[in-house]
Amino acid sequence: MAWQSHRLGNRVRYLLDDWLPPVIREFRPLTQVLTRLWNGRNFDIDFKRKAFNMSDEEFAAAYAKRTPERPTDVTDKQIEWIIRNTLGPTALEVGCGNGFLAEQLAERGDLKVTATELSESSIEGVRRRLEGKKNAPELRIANVEKLAFPDKSFDSSLTAHTLEHVRRFDRAIAELVRVTRKRILIIVPKQRYYRYTVDYHLHFFPEPEQLVLRIGLPNYHCETIDGDLCYYVDL
Repeated sequence: MAWQSHRLGNRVRYLLDDWLPPVIREFRPLTQVLTRLWNGRNFDIDFKRKAFNMSDEEFAAAYAKRTPERPTDVTDKQIEWIIRNTLGPTALEVGCGNGFLAEQLAERGDLKVTATELSESSIEGVRRRLEGKKNAPELRIANVEKLAFPDKSFDSSLTAHTLEHVRRFDRAIAELVRVTRKRILIIVPKQRYYRYTVDYHLHFFPEPEQLVLRIGLPNYHCETIDGDLCYYVDL
């Protein structure tokens, strides 16, 4: 399936990050070649340095240009993990991409799903793709750092391959806690920090401990599935 290319990407990243000497891994011309092969000519290799000084509009626009071509960044096993561990009857997905995971959750049959993205153009793309689908999720524009929902609006909230992209990680976690009644589910790459990467990631978690300590909540479960950290916490 198309989204299994994410598993391939994790394997390539592992080889680059864990086997190449840092002096080669941080060689800018090498990353420029790799990003063109992997992401095309429009990829901004210096996004990490620019992101924290962007306005919200500029930040959203940068991601609107990078709508994923594959259905989702989560693998089959990760989808099964999310569907199995999401508590209902209401669920929020923040950073839904093209809506594939939200669609899978809605098809479980016992969940009322709300899905969000940063920009109107991203939401419109999801809306077109899901048009006519039964039990389609409700779609909203939202930023995980300032969610426009009342306290304790959802039984479960989830983010898959989103929190590594946010600028204010602690604020994003606080917002997820605020809007959630029962359980928060998070998937992030298990990835080392390097200045140059073939993605727009701003936060890095090479081992489960880094994610657990950064979130700082008790009653959690964390495991590695297909090269990514899969974490949930009961509130």
